[in-house]
Amino acid sequence: MESLAVFVLLAGCTGGGVDAPSPGGPGGGGGGSGNSGGSPASWGSQLLSVVSSIPSDRAVQVGLTPTLVVQFDGDLAAETLSFPDTQLRRAEDGQQVPIQRSVGSDRTEAEFTPNQPLAPATDYVLTLSPLTADQDGRVLDRTTELRFRTEDHAPPMVLGWQAASTPPRLGPDGGLTLHFDEELAPESVLPGTILLRGTDGRPIDVDLEVDGATVHCLPVRDVAGSAELVLSARGVEDRSGNRMETAWSASLLTASDQSGPTLLAVWPAQASDRPGPRAPVHARFDESLMGASPDGWFLARNPASGQRLPYKAFASRDGRTIHFLPTADVAPDTAVEIVPSADGLRATDASGNQGSLLPTLRFVVGHDRMAPRPQRIEPGADTSAFPAWGQLRIRFDDAMALDSIETAASALRDDEGCLVPLAPPELDPSGTELVLTPASALQADARYALHLPAGLDGLRDRSGNLLEASIDFSFRTHPRTSPPALISFPATGTTGVARNASLVLVCDEALVADEDALLVLRADGATVDGTWSPGPRADSIRFTPAGPWTAGTEHRVVIQPGPEGLRTTSGLYWSDAITHTFRTGYRDDLDAPAVEIQVAGVSGHHAEGRILATAGYAITVADPAQGDPGFDPTACSLELLGPGGALLATAIAQDARATAAGLEFRVPIASPLPVGSITARATAADLSGNRSATTELRFEVVARSTEILPFETTQVVWVRTDLDRDGNGRNDFDDDLHRLGLVADGDPLGHNARLRAILIDGVLARTRELFGRDRNGAPMGPEPIPIRLSDREPLGVAHMQIACGGFDPEGPAGRRAGDASTGVLGRAWYDYRNATPNERNTSRDPGLGVFPAELWLFETRVHRDVYPSFVTSYAQLFLGLAPDLGGTPAGRHPLDAEALAPGFDPDTGSAPAAARYHAIFAAADAWATAIGTILAHEIGHSVGLTATGTDTAGLHGDASLHNVASSSRDVMATALGFDALTSLAFRFRPLNDAYLRQAVVLR
Repeated sequence: MESLAVFVLLAGCTGGGVDAPSPGGPGGGGGGSGNSGGSPASWGSQLLSVVSSIPSDRAVQVGLTPTLVVQFDGDLAAETLSFPDTQLRRAEDGQQVPIQRSVGSDRTEAEFTPNQPLAPATDYVLTLSPLTADQDGRVLDRTTELRFRTEDHAPPMVLGWQAASTPPRLGPDGGLTLHFDEELAPESVLPGTILLRGTDGRPIDVDLEVDGATVHCLPVRDVAGSAELVLSARGVEDRSGNRMETAWSASLLTASDQSGPTLLAVWPAQASDRPGPRAPVHARFDESLMGASPDGWFLARNPASGQRLPYKAFASRDGRTIHFLPTADVAPDTAVEIVPSADGLRATDASGNQGSLLPTLRFVVGHDRMAPRPQRIEPGADTSAFPAWGQLRIRFDDAMALDSIETAASALRDDEGCLVPLAPPELDPSGTELVLTPASALQADARYALHLPAGLDGLRDRSGNLLEASIDFSFRTHPRTSPPALISFPATGTTGVARNASLVLVCDEALVADEDALLVLRADGATVDGTWSPGPRADSIRFTPAGPWTAGTEHRVVIQPGPEGLRTTSGLYWSDAITHTFRTGYRDDLDAPAVEIQVAGVSGHHAEGRILATAGYAITVADPAQGDPGFDPTACSLELLGPGGALLATAIAQDARATAAGLEFRVPIASPLPVGSITARATAADLSGNRSATTELRFEVVARSTEILPFETTQVVWVRTDLDRDGNGRNDFDDDLHRLGLVADGDPLGHNARLRAILIDGVLARTRELFGRDRNGAPMGPEPIPIRLSDREPLGVAHMQIACGGFDPEGPAGRRAGDASTGVLGRAWYDYRNATPNERNTSRDPGLGVFPAELWLFETRVHRDVYPSFVTSYAQLFLGLAPDLGGTPAGRHPLDAEALAPGFDPDTGSAPAAARYHAIFAAADAWATAIGTILAHEIGHSVGLTATGTDTAGLHGDASLHNVASSSRDVMATALGFDALTSLAFRFRPLNDAYLRQAVVLR
């Protein structure tokens, strides 16, 4: 028997009191027969999966008249292939290609044949709707894409080139960019395939970077001004392996250069600089100097004796630095003078412009002849778990020269050889540690390589000594994209901590306990003496003070950042220091803590005697009041006794983890609990060492059969916004938008359809959020709630329908703004254990669905009664929009042409238009949030929420089918008002959530 469940309106005004709930319709219990089916091991087996495809994903050289074949793990329901979300489109512009869809002779294969030949050398994407289903009703539940490129027998072509300036200035600070007509194979872009030549035909040394179809060509040295150059390409290959056999070339003329080079710096720069006996010295200019070798420009001598000294001049790769390198050891304490070989010699650039006089360098040779050597490298060579947010650090045995580290800015490359942008390299205060910080976080689970060259253009120490060998290593980043979660007990900000308490830190990964990584300080900065030790589990560490905490004092725990700080065993660390604070009280804690056992988030008497599935939920030892500042999850104990009282072999001690809620053990799918009666036993402990008595909780475990689960497959719900149940010639959902002023009569600017789509998307996004899905409907987490919403008819898939829009059909007809509301926000069939998953909550008698207009009626009537003395939160949002409030609907205001333009950016648009934009979309967002929450409530009824009773057949629902003693944030509360719907963080209470995730089972 199915019964009706009614969701009524709780009236309220911001800042005022609340009225009693308005009367609703009938309620009651009900039941139904269970679904039949197999016994899935996990929810994943209740979903359809792609097994293979022809062509394979990202294939190239696919024919122009292909039949695209996708094989699934079930016999397909042919109708589901016609869902509009299943489409073939060009990747470049999204243009859709008409296709024929069919099920192959092997019923597991879907075949898609384009109605016309595909374009050659073009990338395409075949998208499969998440509602693609097999004949058992299993759906994909995720958007799936297959990418491929058609036959491409044409080599890549150059579309053109550009420079950073016109005419171009070419050198290390400015280069050329070539644009090709398709993506290139990066390994084919080499100095031999991309060439920049002078008029003499000699190639100019360039660095090349590939980015898809773009090649950046950066000359290593400054190119002469007013120079005629030829840029050419030949031998480059595309992704399909086509080679560019015919050369492309373009001539260009560089910008005029009238200024000569300027001397920027010399080293040694002051008398205290003492280059080592083998160390080079140098002079740095702002542009490249003419000539490959400056060796004849200088002579080195002892200024007192005039004796020639063995220094030879070399130019750096970019030609901007002259290095003077001893060709033999120079005796320590020798005075050296390096002077131009003739008076008045000036630095000359590639254009022939003369600039600064060539410098004279004077210094005394020091004693340090040892080359700097790396002592520690972070990450180590072949590391496989480097944090994606981490910094690369190379520690040397000597302080390094600050002006030499700029070469490290181009040291890191990804697995395809592309340069990874780095922030300017830094040295720590001691000068011994080089710190390299990626400009943005690295890709997770990706390989990188670092190369720091030796030689004159590489790193050197403060005595000028060069690296003897380049530093080369590769590493792989950790799969995590963010730092591990770290919590403290007592929690940060806690007051009244017992004087005899210890301190515990808990991570979501195993920790390496290192006393040097943590500091415990009083508010005055004094260090608190004590001992750090590993906790009872690898994910925790404990600090025990040497004596009682200082009473009534704030303390803080400082966790040092970086690789020298606190780390996990997988090598992860935190990039910034973390501080936890707490304040002690004035007494010791000698009382045993309270304790309860929760299953699937359900606590106390709600959990006793529950029927649970075999796996996929947590058993938690918790503080029942969640208010004991000394509760210590790391010291709690939990054991499970199986049928007959046998201790289960489940490795709870290793698998349980401490969380802010308590000691949590998630029963893994791979190690399910046995079927039968289970007893959980637990004790709790606090940070002062007090331990509770043992508490027990009994529950029943049953096989996870579709005969008792509420969802045999994903429950598909068609949210109907296409109904016109009041017969006025316009959809009820659209009537609501006109009443609210979110669209305009006559659609003067042509934006109504777009605004309607935004509102529908917002409503569904809110409902999906409450069901634990992303805004596009994809499930999140290992045990998702198997409810998928659709805004169009799910062809070929068994589904529920629910109306969304308009008035309560059971109310009087012809009501207008300010008239009385029925007080019913929604009404739906209540279906115990979702026995009938294809309900039609769309009828007029009884009136079923979600009724936004009843909320509108109530709010307009309240506004009429209190305005202008008081402005309700509804009126604050809609006064400027709703016609019944005197507002101007979206699309009618003079500012709307700008504010509603699809590309409008409120941050850069005019201030009045930005204000109008925010007013429209703040109202739209609030309304979507409210209606989406009501929609989740009504869908909840139709899948079995909330079953009456407290025994194994109930979910603690009352006679109205709503939760007993529900909170103001409970989705399944009996009644709610607009203020709550738009301002509170709603969720399903733990017992309801456990039912929806099929952890708790109804008998």
